[in-house]
Amino acid sequence: MEPLQPIRAKSVPSFGLVWLLTIVGAAVIFPLVSVLWINYYKTEDPAWIDLLYRQKHIALQRRTSPRLVIVGGSAALFGIDAELIERKLHIPTVNLATHAGLGLRYLLDRAKRELRPGDIVLVAAEYETWPDAYRDSEGPAFDYIWTYDKPYLASMNAIEAAKMISAVPWSQWPISAQGWLDRRRGDYLHFPELSFYSVATLDPNGDIHIVTPSAKSQPPSFAFPSDPALPAMQSIRDFGAYARDNGIRLLWTWPNIARPRALSQPPGFLLDLLQSSGFVILDQPADNAFPPDWFMDTPYHPNPCCRRLRTEELIRRLRPELGLPPAPEKVTGLFLLAGREHHLTDGNLFADDPGVRFRYLSRDSDPRSISPERVAERVRQGTPIYTDSDDAKPLLESAGLTLTLQSHQIQTVSQWFAEHPSSIICIAAPKNHSLDPIWKTVVADPVYRQLASGFAAEINQRLFRSNSMPCIISIQTSPEAKITVDDREFVSSATGVCVLAIDPEMGIVVGKAIFTPAANIETWRLYRVGRAL
Repeated sequence: MEPLQPIRAKSVPSFGLVWLLTIVGAAVIFPLVSVLWINYYKTEDPAWIDLLYRQKHIALQRRTSPRLVIVGGSAALFGIDAELIERKLHIPTVNLATHAGLGLRYLLDRAKRELRPGDIVLVAAEYETWPDAYRDSEGPAFDYIWTYDKPYLASMNAIEAAKMISAVPWSQWPISAQGWLDRRRGDYLHFPELSFYSVATLDPNGDIHIVTPSAKSQPPSFAFPSDPALPAMQSIRDFGAYARDNGIRLLWTWPNIARPRALSQPPGFLLDLLQSSGFVILDQPADNAFPPDWFMDTPYHPNPCCRRLRTEELIRRLRPELGLPPAPEKVTGLFLLAGREHHLTDGNLFADDPGVRFRYLSRDSDPRSISPERVAERVRQGTPIYTDSDDAKPLLESAGLTLTLQSHQIQTVSQWFAEHPSSIICIAAPKNHSLDPIWKTVVADPVYRQLASGFAAEINQRLFRSNSMPCIISIQTSPEAKITVDDREFVSSATGVCVLAIDPEMGIVVGKAIFTPAANIETWRLYRVGRAL
């Protein structure tokens, strides 16, 4: 038998090269394919965040610098009133706050894209944004970056980007296919699912104005960061350096929160970090802690009355930082907030009287509340006291007080339409309604004829325009006139003509009213509190 000839491994070098190229190719191609394919369009939070940023970008573009830009999560979105600041301090102000789940690093990095030299940044970040672990696995930051801000992956260091890519579960690959189909159909915006939160409820300053059910939760303490080596710490330093290079001033306010069971002070290293990075710290954490009953669905979301209190106190602290004289220590009057609802009006602004203080009408022990009995005492002392809340009336009557109309504003149909020359106008009315002839002068003939006929046709359409916010418009005329925008009902009436003005760029409601047959509306009223006779 002849011996077997040895096999010469001539193919070994090429075989090894193929394997090497396969490994290298996979290391390059797999991340690239992942970035191009993976999305979380099936998830609600990323869509909500993206809609908010798109609206707020428009709000910022409309204002000239220097601007006051508020940065933070939903605590600032719900808790700081940029419109109130702008109107009282006469500085263009935009609430850029969105979602705490993005983490402090992303919130600051995203703000850089919108800032201009000379701007002033007010950071009001939740305590939970400091650990900043939200983008290590599926969650608000992870899902949002993968879906709506993939270029941000390129700004991360290689190790962190690799961690994000490896953290995508294999189950997301087929789900992403359905996500792309949803995007093609326009269903990725999740309007119906956002039952409590609606992008249409923002105002032109980026504030949100809604009232949600109350959870009445109370945190155990302020969740200050305990590790000075957290990545967010370096992010603060970097943001400070960026601000110095671009002539941007930095202010810091601790987030509004339901008062914890135990109060504490921030660690020294955190205060040193903020101050050395160029932040002016405006307050103490306890200054922005309010009774849990004043909050809504989370301990970071104050109701509109608490929001007004928090912002009024913030305005007093901002005045010296903006070159304005300090608010007088002497109290020139009190304005009472009551219930949970509150709306900013010309009647309750008091822009020319910074000595007016705001108090929550309740028997809470918080120094920013005031009991009906204490109100009666202040009335006897001669302090001017005002309110515009119907919820205040029974509480004040229990203390022998009464409300007298101090002032109000009446607006005609023509005046209302003149305030919204560039808006999309929705009109609806119940069947067989009475229509004042003045409507013929403010609406087009076809619209007037339809309204005068006693029936307004039903409209249900989805509005999309290039470079604009999408919103859903739905008008129902039976059994009563209703207008729904972005799956939220704003105006409902069985007695008058409903009108709604929508900003075509931001997709937000900028005006709403119900006109009775008299064709006039009372836009606001202010009461003076006095002793019952």
